[in-house]
Amino acid sequence: MLKYKLDTIRYSYDNPSNFQLHINNPIHSQIAKRSYITNGLSISKDLLPDIKKIIDECCNITGIENDFVSSYVYSSEELNASCIFSGDRDCVLAISSGLIKLLDLDELKFIIGHEIGHAIYRHNFYPTPNKNSTEFDLFKLLRAAEISADRIGYICCESEEVALRSMIKLSSGLDEKYLNFNFQSFVNQTKELSVLPVERELVFSTHPPLILRARALMWFSMTKVLQNNKTQNNNMTYKKVDDLIYEDLSKFIDNIADLELEKAINNFRLWLFVFGCASDKKFTLEEQSKFKKHFDKETITKLLNYLSNIDSEEILNHLKIKCSESYDQLIIYNNSNLNSIISEVFKWFEDFQDSKLIKKFLENELDFITTN
Repeated sequence: MLKYKLDTIRYSYDNPSNFQLHINNPIHSQIAKRSYITNGLSISKDLLPDIKKIIDECCNITGIENDFVSSYVYSSEELNASCIFSGDRDCVLAISSGLIKLLDLDELKFIIGHEIGHAIYRHNFYPTPNKNSTEFDLFKLLRAAEISADRIGYICCESEEVALRSMIKLSSGLDEKYLNFNFQSFVNQTKELSVLPVERELVFSTHPPLILRARALMWFSMTKVLQNNKTQNNNMTYKKVDDLIYEDLSKFIDNIADLELEKAINNFRLWLFVFGCASDKKFTLEEQSKFKKHFDKETITKLLNYLSNIDSEEILNHLKIKCSESYDQLIIYNNSNLNSIISEVFKWFEDFQDSKLIKKFLENELDFITTN
């Protein structure tokens, strides 16, 4: 019987069904294994017995059969590790030599548990972002996956202190010769971050900053997940912790993505609604009045200025292009809400005298808008 219910402790926002994403087939582990056999060193009882022992311990804690984990060290000063778990349950774990030299065995156990966590939760099935991708939802999901994997690392090393020491070392690249492990001081760096402008590049990162991951893990340690946790404040529920983490990630990373998505949605709504209003090549005072229910005065003024410079015979072509352009911008960020946005705009026309004609007009034009 497993010591921990791994599905229960998974970060609740690490859920691909929330994002309507296509889940990829994983990279076949045999391809990775061939590469590490050729260019690395197998972690075995004969060659690296201490590391092999902690890998076996992580497997026992998480319920993965030891025989299915092939592990390797590869030569690199980069602080990195990875784990691929294919459909045949063949798990390939790879650790850089730089990481092994930096961490002690307990800290390495947290990292190994983290990587095995990716395998347990099938994170390598998630889509890999294309170069220059702006799929906000995908990046949110990948960052959520790191929170889940950290929790598996935590239950493997069974120590908040060990996990946080690992994060400080990873963040600095320094060992205990130079460091004083003051965890509160480390996570307090978020105070400095909070007064700085949001960095847009963070939105397109697959990993949350380590200071946010550390704070997430400190909150998680306040639950009763570890039986040996004697902390007096270990009465937090998983839901409460997940909500705190979600708020943290939103504040420091995701809000900029949400704002850009909201802007794209509003833009598409605007041009689709105007296109419907102008289906008779007019934008009457009555239509303008109803327009005020959904858009502010500044938007209406800008729209009227734009329309005043277009010949009435060309207005539909211009608006069709605007609809198509705003649609293209929207689906860069998110297309899961598209049908609900269109339905919402259609509902706005219900109190128009010619609502049926407008809806039929838009239905005929939507194929062009969404495919060009």
